[in-house]
Amino acid sequence: MYLRYLIIASIFFFTIKGIIQSIKSKKTFNLLVCLLFIPFQFFFFITLLFGGSALNNAETEYELYQAGHYYLESHGQWTEVSHGKYVVALISEIVGISTFIIAFVMSLIRVFTNNE
Repeated sequence: MYLRYLIIASIFFFTIKGIIQSIKSKKTFNLLVCLLFIPFQFFFFITLLFGGSALNNAETEYELYQAGHYYLESHGQWTEVSHGKYVVALISEIVGISTFIIAFVMSLIRVFTNNE
């Protein structure tokens, strides 16, 4: 399931490396990485608020699944939500995890290339 996030991160790898090399100031780089972690924090907040995550494969894993209903899952607990909440949870999860991976890769590249 998380393979798609790894593919997204690998697509941006060389672009990220170019961005890192073009950023001369360490303060600017740190600010950019902090800004990239904000969507992940929003995803974490939405997951806690709504009661679970949307990328859970409810059709095959939840025995009480009904077509046309939307479910969030957290630690084996399923919560039925409206379509709007499901879409918000899904978008925040995709964007949050993608930007988290990008920020993490940027930090690793910065550390291992000794680009100070």
